Amino acid sequence: MEDIFSFAELYDQRPLGRKIGGMGFDHSYYLWYTLRKLQPKFIVESGIFEGHTTWLRKKACPNAQLISLDPRPSLP
Repeated sequence: MEDIFSFAELYDQRPLGRKIGGMGFDHSYYLWYTLRKLQPKFIVESGIFEGHTTWLRKKACPNAQLISLDPRPSLP
């Protein structure tokens, strides 16, 4: 139960703030919790969109090497 409170504090600090679409609180918690328990050395992310899950992955696994790929060109 302590994990959910820790995550709620972290979620309130997310850089994107309120957003429409993408992952909400529940799916974000599941991703964060799972990665914290597994602590992989490498994470490959396909599709970045606005960077919410990239931020979550970095918070959950600060020592993991994160490779993020996005098929669309960078925005100006």
